[in-house]
Order: sequence, then structure tokens, then C-alpha cells
Amino acid sequence: MTKASCRLWIGLGIWLGSWCLEATAPAQGVYFVARRDLQVGGGPSSIVVDDFNGDGLPDMVVAGTSQGLAILLGHGDGTYRPPRSIMGGSVLRGLAVGDFNGDSIQDIAVANLSTNVVHTMLGNGDGTFQPARTYEVGVKPSAIAVADFNGDSVQDLAVANELSGTVSIFVGIGDGRFRFVQHNGVGGPFSITAGDFNGDGFQDIATGSPNSGNVGILLGRGDGTFQPVQHFEVRPGGPWGIVIGDFNRDSLPDLAVAYWNGTSEVAILLGNGDGTFHAPQFFGTWSANAIVVSDFNEDGILDLAATSEFRNTVTIMLGNGNGTFRPGPTLAVGQEPSAVAAADLNGDGIVDLAITNQRSGSITLFMGIGDGTFGVVPNFTVGASPLSIAAGDFDGDAFLDLATANSGSNTLSLLLGRGDGTFGPALSLPAGTRPRALAAGDLNGDGVMDLVAANESSHALTTLIGVGDGTFRPPSSWPVGIRPWAVMIGDFNGDGQTDLAAANYESNDVSVLLGNGDGTFVSAQNFVVERGPSGLAVGDFHGEGRQDLAVTIRDSNAVSIMRNVTPLP
Repeated sequence: MTKASCRLWIGLGIWLGSWCLEATAPAQGVYFVARRDLQVGGGPSSIVVDDFNGDGLPDMVVAGTSQGLAILLGHGDGTYRPPRSIMGGSVLRGLAVGDFNGDSIQDIAVANLSTNVVHTMLGNGDGTFQPARTYEVGVKPSAIAVADFNGDSVQDLAVANELSGTVSIFVGIGDGRFRFVQHNGVGGPFSITAGDFNGDGFQDIATGSPNSGNVGILLGRGDGTFQPVQHFEVRPGGPWGIVIGDFNRDSLPDLAVAYWNGTSEVAILLGNGDGTFHAPQFFGTWSANAIVVSDFNEDGILDLAATSEFRNTVTIMLGNGNGTFRPGPTLAVGQEPSAVAAADLNGDGIVDLAITNQRSGSITLFMGIGDGTFGVVPNFTVGASPLSIAAGDFDGDAFLDLATANSGSNTLSLLLGRGDGTFGPALSLPAGTRPRALAAGDLNGDGVMDLVAANESSHALTTLIGVGDGTFRPPSSWPVGIRPWAVMIGDFNGDGQTDLAAANYESNDVSVLLGNGDGTFVSAQNFVVERGPSGLAVGDFHGEGRQDLAVTIRDSNAVSIMRNVTPLP
């Protein structure tokens, strides 16, 4: 090449300050015209070329300039108007172009490394753009691909997140907005492209990872989801939270277990209907310590929400209906989230979330939108170190209220809901010493919601019988084993009366207290389990018409099933 030769780096090639535009060479030999530099300043990192003002001439949009995201409108002769800023920010990268709202005008998507989001801007057709919409992605998004991943003829987005090692998938709604579908683990992706790599007519994804020197292939299913680039493997860890649901729609109860061990695990155990389960499948959050099941995107399929006290987040995992899950949005909460509840908090018929934050002594609420995403409202302060949360209508106004167990202040907090997603000031209720777990239900058959708390240091359950107006009768205490970590409500002897069960972490047993039907209980029967029971779930795992117990065993990384053999009435 001659001294005047140069390169135009498209996409992820990083070149500080300027580009060189190449001209077409004559037929014989290779020649280049003298270089023409277009000064944009800063550290331009990505570029796209398209017609953004409808004059049939190629324009350029560049990320990482001194003006942030800048557009240069072309004259059609290789010269351009001066750059004009269309978005501020010096750490924009990973540009992509497409028609996101079907108006035949080119739109833009760009990644922001500093805030870990992707911005989309709809074009007006004259070289200007509408205000940006913002979508949260993984850490350090570096590249974006545009393709139709779900076969609806609407363009979708795939975002490579370098530091989080994932690809985020957003499917287009058709009006310029996008719905988050899933994160796919690939391992340090820096570049990304889309195409049909296996000839099945579905768009696939390829990523390049410089640090590992590999290419990751994600084969598309044609519905906006992708096969995993690597297999999920069983990992050691400490199971904490556990919930029950029918995750593969076979009418048999399955289990979801939160693993608190720093290795990104929620384990799904599909039930066989006879008290046994398939080998666990692991799906990622980060050190999940609490978990709840509900339908967050209104598709009739059960989803999960899991908190991470390491990252101060709650992650939504959207169910596919076959026992597998695709990651949904990850939402920031308060410090050290400790428990999560799902319910319709504002009366719009959509499931919302409430999360207790242990260190910050607060509750974070997220209002569900109905597509698996959430809006946020301010925190509500409760007692010190809230470790558990329950929802119910405690004052009979048909609006859901919240109650928390506050280990640091030896209290329960009651927040009466107004029906619009907001709550009145927290009311303090008595509990035992270091209440750790909480459950709500009708303990005396009067149709009014009551509360039961497991007190870790006083080794007892505290019951509060509701009056129906948001107040409660004086508390009663019921001894159980040593250091109860979990409490559940059920009918374990089939007499139609409410019973209680507690998992006792230090005495390595489960206490069952049969109810008398009036809010009182007989003395606990204790059933020995493996060392370190930490969580409980109730369900008919054997299909015999009796409520069994599933117990997470933290010390041996296991789930034990306690088969109920009580004779039915």
C-alpha cells in the first residue's frame, strides 16, 4: 500500500480523533486519493453509515466523539457537514441502525459503557432524532446487532456485554419500543453479529471474546430466545429460599431453590409426581438468597424473582413453560435485600414486587407493568434488619397490605396499603427475639388474616390474631426447636384447621404444630432432618392428597422431602 493508504474502521475498531475515507481505485493496480480527515474529537469508538435524512445520500453516526454521539450528514461526494451532537456522553459504543417502528426511517441504538444501558432513538427522517429511550443491559455493553430474532418481521436487538459476559436480547414491539427477553451467557463478548448459521431459518448470534480467544454461537429458536452457549452444571452452595410451582405445566409440583454461594444459581427440580425429582437445572442470578414465584409478564407461565444481597438487586426470571427460564430485568434495591413478596399492590391487576432491605431498614416496591418489567416507587422505612415479608389484607379494605419481620428491632412492621401502590407509615407490632421468618394466613377460621413469625433467638413462633381493622390481639408464643429459620402454614392432618411448620436450623429438625381451629396450637412434634434446615415449602409431592414438606438443607446442599403419612379423616 502507498504511504497515503488508510483504513476505515467500522463498528468496534477504535481510532482516536479522526477517520480516513478511501476512494475507489482504478482497474490497474491499487491507488488511493489523498487522505481527508474529518475531525470529531474525543475517542470515536463506533460508526454506522446510512441515510438518516432521506436524501438518498450516505450519512454517518459516530459514538465516542467530543460531542458524544454525533451525526455527519453527507453531501454525496465524500464530504460531510460538520458533526452535530445528537446525544451527550463520551463512553458511548456499539452502534447499530435499523427501522424500529416500521416507518421506513432509520433509527439508532447505542450502548453506554458507564451506565450499562442501551439507548434507542427514533429518526424523524430529516437527520434529527426523537428523545432516547433507555434499556438496562449487562455490564460494559460493547456491541449491538439488529435482526428479527422472533420471526414477527419487527427488528430486535442483541447487546454484547463485555464484563458481565452476556448477550442481552430485546424484541421489538413494532412502535419503537423493546421488550427485554433474556440474557445469554457467552463469556466476555466484545463483538457481535447475527445470521442463520445452521440453516433452520432462524437468526443466530456469533460473538467474539478477545480475552478467551473464542467465538460463541447462540442458536436461535425463532421466538426471541436462544439455546445456551454453555451447559448449566450442578454447583455446590448453600440453598436458602425455596418455592413451589408447576414450572413445566405437567400438573405436578416442582421446586425452585435459591443458592446463596456466590456462583449464580437458582436450581429448578422438576417433580415426577411420586415425591422424586429430576436432577437440578441451574439458572442464573447472583448469589440468590430469597425467591418468590408468580406470573410477571401475564403469559400464563410461572416466573421467578430472586434477590441478591451481594449485588443489592432483584432479578426476574421469565418462565418458558417447559421448566426452563430466561433472565429478565435486574433491578436495584436497597442494601442487603433479604426477602421478596409478589402481589398486586396498586389494584391494576398486575403483579408487583416488595423487597425488604436488611441493612438499609426499608422496603423497595416495584410496580409491575405486565410484560415482566417493573417501575419503582420510593422505599418505605420499617424496623431494623427486616428479614422476611408477607402480603395480605389485614384491615379488610380489599387492598393488600405488607408485614415484615425485623430481626434487629424484635418487631413486626405493618404497612397498610392504599390500593395505589403506596402505603401508610409502618406500624410496629410485638414479636419474639430476632424474628427471622414470617407467614400470613387465617389461623382461627374467622376470615381475617393473621400473622405468624419464627423467632430465631427465642426459639418459638409468635402468632398475632387479626381483628380485621389492621390491629391484632396480644401475641401468643409457641415453642419449637432451636433457631427456627422458616415458618409455613398448612393443613397437615386434613382436619380443615390451620397448622404450622417451622424449620429449626440448629436443632436440625422440623416442628409441626397442629391447630385447634381457634388460633391456638398443640405442642410441637419435632421431626429430625439433616443438619442445617433453612427453608420450607408445602405441597402434595406424592399425589396422595396430603400436604408434604420440602426442606432446604443448607449445610449439605440438599433438599429433603418429608412425606406426610398422616391418616386422612
